[in-house]
Amino acid sequence: MQTHQRQVRNANSVLEIGTLGGHSTIWFARTGAKVTSIEIDPKHRDVALENTKGLDVEIILGAALNVLPQLVADGRKFDFIFIDAAWEEQWEYFSGG
Repeated sequence: MQTHQRQVRNANSVLEIGTLGGHSTIWFARTGAKVTSIEIDPKHRDVALENTKGLDVEIILGAALNVLPQLVADGRKFDFIFIDAAWEEQWEYFSGG
């Protein structure tokens, strides 16, 4: 795991799709990266917000297929992307819907 941690440490910004309780979000933030995470379930987002207090984390509530186009429109860029959600939709994340 240390090798992966070193690789992520070179990332200044991380996009995470699928937050759940924020375990991975915390791990990414502790490498020093600014983490933007997308979570579709309001209850999971609330838990993750509580778990990530004090870290450089933004958790956006919504469906990734709706949020991703807005991030692109806003000119947001990420050094590292971690997808842990909706396996059946993953190709659409890259194809633009």
